Amino acid sequence: MANEALALAEDDNAESQVLHLRAEVRRWRNDIAGALADYESALALKPDSIQIRLDQSGTLHQIGRLKDALSATDAVLQMDHGHPLAHYIRGIVLREFGTPHEAEDALRCALKFSNDYLDARAKLALVLVEQGRLAEAESEIATVLAADPRHVDARWHLSTARLLRGDFAAAWPDYESRLERGDVHSRPYRYPRWDGSALGDGTLLIYAEQGMGDEILFASCFEDAIARAGRCVIECEPRLERLFARSFPHARVVGSKYQSAPGWLTSGPAVTAKIPAGSLAGLFRNRAGDFPARRGYLFADPERMAAWRARMGSLGAGPKVGIAWTGGSLKTRSTIRSLALAQWVPILRATGAEFVNLQYIDSAREIAELGLRHGLTVHHWPEALDDYDETAALVGALDLVICVTTAVSDLAGAMGKPVWVMVPASPEWRFQLEGETMPWYPSMRLFRQQRLHDWQPVIERVAGELQRFLRDQRVVD
Repeated sequence: MANEALALAEDDNAESQVLHLRAEVRRWRNDIAGALADYESALALKPDSIQIRLDQSGTLHQIGRLKDALSATDAVLQMDHGHPLAHYIRGIVLREFGTPHEAEDALRCALKFSNDYLDARAKLALVLVEQGRLAEAESEIATVLAADPRHVDARWHLSTARLLRGDFAAAWPDYESRLERGDVHSRPYRYPRWDGSALGDGTLLIYAEQGMGDEILFASCFEDAIARAGRCVIECEPRLERLFARSFPHARVVGSKYQSAPGWLTSGPAVTAKIPAGSLAGLFRNRAGDFPARRGYLFADPERMAAWRARMGSLGAGPKVGIAWTGGSLKTRSTIRSLALAQWVPILRATGAEFVNLQYIDSAREIAELGLRHGLTVHHWPEALDDYDETAALVGALDLVICVTTAVSDLAGAMGKPVWVMVPASPEWRFQLEGETMPWYPSMRLFRQQRLHDWQPVIERVAGELQRFLRDQRVVD
């Protein structure tokens, strides 16, 4: 229909409107390349269209082209400096760039031109939370919730602030707001919500709804749920199925990629209650004393661990250290969580250790460049990273893991392995705002950044601690 309308368009203005409409349809159908082409064509005909540029910016942001999204938004502000939505989008993009102070300025501009812009105020609260300015953030959230008590983002950001502070009992009710957001995998299972009581002859369905790291984190509550409910089905990301099945033998574990009607439902036990995995913490982790002091709750295949130990034994007698240096996506602020492998040189020069790649993304070029420029070796076995159960076996065979905040840190912590995590100055809620330990993983040690993007002091500290660790290992041997 849009193509027919284009043929009938009588002037540039009409043709631009039709192209804009077709771009929106293509974006809705996830034809991003087609949508971007139509935006460009529409803007060639009508370069002063603010709405086309805003929609173009939103699409560019959607696919992670942050610089281009910022340019499109800046073009709007050159035409209308007081456009609240343009400032709001700019704030979102700048946050993902890892420039929270600039993001704060943009969001305050949005509020300057539209004081009742609740979404902008809620996003400002998030930026303040991520700077550790929790009291200011909660003040902004209170303003939003006074106007709209059900505002999803404000409630979500309030839960984040409270979790960063370690106020678990107060945080979990608003943590439920994630199920109303578009970034979790909520599914229409028609079962009553589990209230934490015994089910007798019934069966509880625990289903995954977040990323891999979150699934691993909240799996720490599975044994509590099994003990309380009785019979359980645990639905998880397929890559975790074997690891979870081995670790929770008293439950039925099924892998499902967030399907609304997975096949296992027709062959499994009759489900009588459900709960998202991330909601278990509200039942079982409300105060510091609720966190078990166990070493680990996930268990790799012992035969595969033995095979990896044997393979790594051929590298020499020193400790084997797994490393991961990038984490997250642009949406989850990879820009502040990740390092280049070359920045790890002071760590990798430690005498007596062999380093093993735990990156699940292709890192072969970066590893090769490290060898050429610095003469340093990071052992890379893709077969261990293509299969997550094999990754767990490799992690289980290591002596130590050093990494940034990525799913590997959760895996190592959940297995009870010694793991050192380099945490950015603006941390995810699970790492809280201070301290060298965290309640979820007793075997984890945190090395905190003091200034955003300034990793050098952290790297130097980790390098020094690693040398001490290696000396202690030699004394023991």
